[in-house]
Amino acid sequence: MAPFPPQRAAARLMGIHFVAVVLLLAIGPTTVCSTGRLQRRILLQDCTPDSEMGTRCTNISRAQVSPAAGPVARVSTEMTLRLLVMVVSYTASSSCGARASADVADVRAAYTNELGYMNFLRNCSYGQVTYSNVTVISTPVPCTQSLELCNTINIAVAAKESAESQYGSGFTSSYSRYAYVLPYGLNLICGWMGLGEPPPGTQTWYIPEEDGIFNKGTVLQESLHNLGLRYHGWRSNQEYQDNSTSMGMGKSCPSAPELWRLGWASPLAQLNSSTLPPKTFKTYTLPATYATSQGNMLRIQPDWLSKRNCTKNLYLALRMRGGGDRDLLGEFDGKVSYSASSNIQERQFKRPLDAKNVKRQLICESHLGLPKQKLLLYRRHAYLMDQIPHILATMRQS
Repeated sequence: MAPFPPQRAAARLMGIHFVAVVLLLAIGPTTVCSTGRLQRRILLQDCTPDSEMGTRCTNISRAQVSPAAGPVARVSTEMTLRLLVMVVSYTASSSCGARASADVADVRAAYTNELGYMNFLRNCSYGQVTYSNVTVISTPVPCTQSLELCNTINIAVAAKESAESQYGSGFTSSYSRYAYVLPYGLNLICGWMGLGEPPPGTQTWYIPEEDGIFNKGTVLQESLHNLGLRYHGWRSNQEYQDNSTSMGMGKSCPSAPELWRLGWASPLAQLNSSTLPPKTFKTYTLPATYATSQGNMLRIQPDWLSKRNCTKNLYLALRMRGGGDRDLLGEFDGKVSYSASSNIQERQFKRPLDAKNVKRQLICESHLGLPKQKLLLYRRHAYLMDQIPHILATMRQS
């Protein structure tokens, strides 16, 4: 199976970040932080707005307070991975010279230390996908012209043959995932920092430098290609520019639509024409996505639009530093992100998702309208149980 190239390095050469035309909401200071303290209650209500002051309720038809979900909630089938990491070096031959590779101990530490890749995947998946075993070995192979030209399939075959010759026949078959760390000096020839097979792939490849095997974002991105994410993070019509997720150029967990597509998280509410009546507010308190997998986003399906215009589902999620998002960039910390994803491709999970159909912006106004979706969004702060919850109100205009 041909690998799927993320080419994370190319994104850093693009240079310019375009400011989004539509900015929807900004979340202010919060007391939920990386210490693991959670919002303890979620407030839900339906509100009929005042005709003169749209943010004031004249009637509340439903109101309830419920406990916030705790961390490590599971919404999908658990998966346990056995990973074999092969650090590939070339020995000199009549075809080409020797090439050294990364230090095996350093690669092992990157996976297994307290804040390593094993911990990162477990946190981002809320404990649903874990490594039961990570083995890192050195696999020297004779240099050939094909290997020098970065033929990834041949590199994989040669590395597995080297592993079998050292540890016995059938050694590699006891693992369910395989990673290959390439030798030094192939960066320009390969043209990428990491590669990952699309689902149901089991193999990933990395360069031996800081942007490759020693970059947690690169390693998670390639692993997520194996697990079902074929696309990269887009922002302002530029691929890789969503730095809030490892699927872009970030070092943090997947974004809301990515979590939903992976089956790792569930929405607090799914809004459509039946659950969001015209001219009625609904308010929700969003927990940070790192804190819980249950009810950590709003998913809006604007099916009140015509079929021609109803092509995107909307996702709203609060991102904060903590857990798997401990390295979330300050630009996204404590803010709600708005994402639009193709609803046609979401319904066809076996169909590759076009990267351009998953776009992200930060929401940076206290209230704003989405005229194409006929929606109004508001934000406010209210003291509740000694914390400052983030209340997001949505109103369907027609």
